[in-house]
Amino acid sequence: MTRLLRLVLALVVGLLVAAAGTSPAAAHAQLIESDPADGSVVASAPDTVTLTFNEPVRLERARIFAADGTELDVDARSSDSIVTIDPQDDLGEGTVVVSWELESADGHVVSGALSFSVGAPFAGSTGTTGSASGTDAGPDATAAAVLGLLGAAVAVAGLLLRRPVLVRGGWTVAVAAAVLWLPLQTGGGLRESASWLDGALSWRGLLLVGTLAGLAGVVSAGRRATLALGAVVLVAAGTGLVVVPGPTTVAPAVAAPAAGPQELTGALGDGTVTAVVDRADGGSTTLELSVVDEAGEPVAPVAVPAVRFRSADLDIGPIVLEEAGPGAWTGTATLPTAGEWTLEVGVRITEFDNPVVDLPFTIEG
Repeated sequence: MTRLLRLVLALVVGLLVAAAGTSPAAAHAQLIESDPADGSVVASAPDTVTLTFNEPVRLERARIFAADGTELDVDARSSDSIVTIDPQDDLGEGTVVVSWELESADGHVVSGALSFSVGAPFAGSTGTTGSASGTDAGPDATAAAVLGLLGAAVAVAGLLLRRPVLVRGGWTVAVAAAVLWLPLQTGGGLRESASWLDGALSWRGLLLVGTLAGLAGVVSAGRRATLALGAVVLVAAGTGLVVVPGPTTVAPAVAAPAAGPQELTGALGDGTVTAVVDRADGGSTTLELSVVDEAGEPVAPVAVPAVRFRSADLDIGPIVLEEAGPGAWTGTATLPTAGEWTLEVGVRITEFDNPVVDLPFTIEG
């Protein structure tokens, strides 16, 4: 059992060191330049659209919509921090929409859009209806949790049957699955440092790390102690991984009117989030965000709010926010198409409370 003790200790220490060495503010890829520039007017249609990011990226998908909403065929590729998109059809005149989805250096999928006009803007520009893609690690997290439970069950069975091989194998599988589960239960990927930190500091993550530490401390204490711990692991895992819910998602608010700056308000836990969305011609959009508690006092979250814009066809975010004051932030984005949009706001109020609210609004064509 000494080798198992060393393995568990090594995994716990390594996990804590990795979490301590990462920052929750780790930045994802951000667009720093485009040609043509966002919101610009060019005399003739370009043969190539070039996007430059602040770090190496891997392109997942690129799309171009002509002024009449038609999606055009493209030849797109990424090299280091540059994404090159070659339209295979004539862009025509009017406002052109370019959208992309790519994987940043930390493994996080980032999406965005911009628009430019050929000859003159066309106010009625809108993309075709489609499905916005995203990442959902729920099934992966569930698989890791189930694998961990099965490993723990095998280990307990090995103790009852006095089969050391089953004990060692079961606990090894359980610990490995538990470590993998930490970032996956946040909805992130294994290569995202922020997901490892968020997972380790979540309520269930702390429960898991504490359980592993307890296992390392008593696994060599003898058959009865280990068997008792196995039962605790099974109960804790079943409660913490299955019963305890994830981030609270608040029911969508009522869509705001479309004229001028739109003020969106929704319940966020016990508090309230207010967003002012102001979209100019061409799609350039400013966002003012504020969060207050139930007493109306500004909220000081443990991390910058996570914000993204979604339509039926586009998923733009995460949006980079700058602090504008206590409980207030500002940001900019390009919302190139008219129609129904949703502003998704997630605020990590404490390490254990991360409510999310959807604020729908309409952009008139």
